[in-house]
Amino acid sequence: MDRLGLESEIDHIPQEFHKTTIGVYPIGINSVKFLRELQSNEYKELYEEYKENYRGKIIVLGVERLDYTKGIPRRLDAIERYLSRADRCDDIVFIFINVPSRESVAEYQQLLEEIQGKVGYINCKYATIQNIPVHFIHKSVNFSGLYDLYSMVDVAMVTPLIDGMNLVAKEYLACQQQKKTVC
Repeated sequence: MDRLGLESEIDHIPQEFHKTTIGVYPIGINSVKFLRELQSNEYKELYEEYKENYRGKIIVLGVERLDYTKGIPRRLDAIERYLSRADRCDDIVFIFINVPSRESVAEYQQLLEEIQGKVGYINCKYATIQNIPVHFIHKSVNFSGLYDLYSMVDVAMVTPLIDGMNLVAKEYLACQQQKKTVC
């Protein structure tokens, strides 16, 4: 008997007029594909390019689709607070890959404008000749490019307000073959 007061079988809940099927459906990432990518020439070339571009920087990466449940404006507020207290803003880069989502919905267009405004404000206030602190990419990134970013960055930032199953942390950890980092 569960909290609803219903008897359940191993794979269903019988009721008077119908049967509700239940099951466990774990989801994950294709870790073999991630490990295979590590051996590709495309990965190695792009990894070296990224490494050169961000030499000496702490890199924080966020990857998600554009959605109000992800809390992106709040995350940007926290970054702005962090940068306002940081000794040096030249040593850290925040890269946010936002996959477009529901672009025809007015609320999502407003969210995108709000995020772009906050990114612009932060970069205007804290950018230096040596560094632009927030890189906001509003498009999909190919698998090799994403894999390279995951394997190169120091921190993965996964901070949704509400989420179902977020696989970004698993993808990030699968790419951490060369160093120990934080998620």
